[in-house]
Order: sequence, then C-alpha cells, then structure tokens
Amino acid sequence: MKRFIVVMLAAFALVGANAQQSFPDIPSGHWAGDAVARIAELGIVTGFPDGTFRGNESFTRYQAALVISRLLDVIDQQIQAQAALTQQDMDAMRSAVAELQSQLDALGARTDALEQNKADRSEVQALQDQVAALQAQVENLQAQVDAGGLEGPAGPAGPEGPAGPPGPEGPAGPAGPAGPAGPAGTPGAEGPAGVPGEAPPVAEVPEAPAPTPETPAVEAPVVVTPSTRGNFSVRLGALAEFDGDLGIGARFAVGLDNLIGPIGVRVGVDYGRRGELFDTASVAIDGRVTYNFLNSGAFGAYVGAGAGYELNIGGFDSADTGTDADDDAGLFAGALVGAEYSLFGGLGVYVEGGADYYFTAPVGGQGQILPTVSAGVVYRF
Repeated sequence: MKRFIVVMLAAFALVGANAQQSFPDIPSGHWAGDAVARIAELGIVTGFPDGTFRGNESFTRYQAALVISRLLDVIDQQIQAQAALTQQDMDAMRSAVAELQSQLDALGARTDALEQNKADRSEVQALQDQVAALQAQVENLQAQVDAGGLEGPAGPAGPEGPAGPPGPEGPAGPAGPAGPAGPAGTPGAEGPAGVPGEAPPVAEVPEAPAPTPETPAVEAPVVVTPSTRGNFSVRLGALAEFDGDLGIGARFAVGLDNLIGPIGVRVGVDYGRRGELFDTASVAIDGRVTYNFLNSGAFGAYVGAGAGYELNIGGFDSADTGTDADDDAGLFAGALVGAEYSLFGGLGVYVEGGADYYFTAPVGGQGQILPTVSAGVVYRF
C-alpha cells in the first residue's frame, strides 16, 4: 500500500523541476520529496490539518478519489493554458497511470478481506473508471501534441483600426410624406370699394281708402280665452238633498287634482241637509278620492268616492222619538260625478250629483240612500 501511495504521488510530478520541501515530516533529501512538494504546489495534496504529510499511513479510497479529482482539474487547467508537455512527461504520466491501475486492482482484491472497511465494490469500480478516463485524456493529449494541433485560448482583441475612406453616395430615397400645413397668414388689406349700383325700384303702396259715413269701421269681437286650469280648487254652492222632503243647504269643498296622475283628493262640508232622517239643520263633513277623466281646455269632468259623518245641530228631534238630536247623527258613504267649466281668471262654474248611504236610520228603521245635487262656482289656482 505504501508503494502505491508513492507511485501515485510520483505521477503528479509533471515537470522534474527542483521544488522546495513543504511538509515538516518529510526528511530532507527524501527520494519523493520533490514530487510531494510539486503536488502540494499544484494544490492536489494539502496534507492533514496539523500540517504533516504522513507518507507512511494507509491510503483510503476516499483519499484516492479526492486526489484523482484534483489531478483531473490540474490537467484541465494545463490544457486550457496551453501547457507545453514533453514526450518524457507524457511517458511518465502513462507509467504512473498504469502503475495506479495495477495498484487499484490489488486494492480491490484486498478490500473484500478488510473488516474495518465497509465500502462496497462499486466505489473501487468508480476509481477504476476515473483512472481509465484519465488515461484516455492523456492519450488524447499525446495525439494533439504529435499532430501539433494543441492551441491555447484566443487572446484579447486588438485595438480598433482606423476608419476606412467613405464609400460612394447611394441613390436618393423616395420623397417623404407632406408635412402639416403652416399657420394662416395675416389677411391682406381691404380692396377699393366698387362702383355703387342702381337702387331697386320702390313699389308703390296704395293708400287705404278713407272711411265714409256709409261704411263705418267694424271692431273685432273680444274673445275671452279661458285661463289655464290649476290643480287646487275651492268650491262654494247650493245643496239639495231628496228623501220625500226637500232639504236645501250649502256646500263648501277644497280639492287637489292630479296628486298621483289623474287621481286627487277632496274635503267638503255640507250644511242644512234635511229629510226624513233629520228634520233639523245638520253639518256633514266628508272626504273623497277623485278621478279626473276629462280635462279638455276649459272643460273638465270627474268622479269621486268617499265617506263622511253627519251631525244634527238643531236640538231635540220632536218629530221622531223625542230623544236628543245627537242620537240621530250618522255615518255615511257614497259617490258623486260632476263637471265644471272655466270662465276666466281661474273662476268657473260646476254642477255635480251623487248618492250617500246612511248607516244610521231613525229608531227602528234601516239604513237608507239619500241623493244630493249641488251647483255653484269654483275657483282654481
């Protein structure tokens, strides 16, 4: 094993130059001292952490793999740097590689018998493959040396040469697109006035004949245009209620049309409703929802429906039961239909008729329907 280490180290001595000793445990003048110093200088072997070489110790396969890897790196560096190898160096490398191969074969045979080394046969085979690759590189390098084709990397580019003379001028290219129009110029001075033309003939206007006593002037009729109908209305008119006896009273109502489209609202107060139900004066308050189904210029038509409450304010009802007149107060509901015509300035006339159903009747009686008619003036704004 020691002989193997020495042979392998000697194979790294690519150049037989005198080198300085680099490990303190190698005696001066040792026969392998120059080789050890050479491989240490190339960085293939660095020694142990304490700085010694320990050339007499066993050489493991791990150490062999490390040394071979570094050797391959050195060879690649030497090739790239165009190292000048002599035939003597090539022969020495071949001998070292062959000796290393034989030692590896012997090491592989002894590995199986060593109990302290548990590495398998594949690691030895890997070392042998590396040695074979190394031998192939050496043969390739020898072939390149023999053929004189070993060239180093290209050197840096030289300085740029002077510019050559200008070439002949080429033909003119096509014309480019037209540029944008420039700003408008200052307008010129006004030219001289032309010769005035002839004036056009003036048409003769016949004079209007003077009025004669026989043909007096006719005045245009005055047309009263009805004003625009407003949505808010106030009504005041007479009221008549029919139920055997005729009751005459008054009606006052205010309303707002077109609250939601043609739908509006109206609140009214009637005074003096009379008839079989109430023989004395009464006050009726009602509220109604109206629908304007016709609104053509000055003319309008509408319908309404709602409910109200009538209160007898005339004292005792001697005609019925002799009880207090408040007992004859009643709740009613009904409908009406009406029409109106605007005259001028928001003022107009109206007429409407309806029927109300009273839920309260005289003692012992039933509910009854009483028709009403009202007419009067309406003011809209």
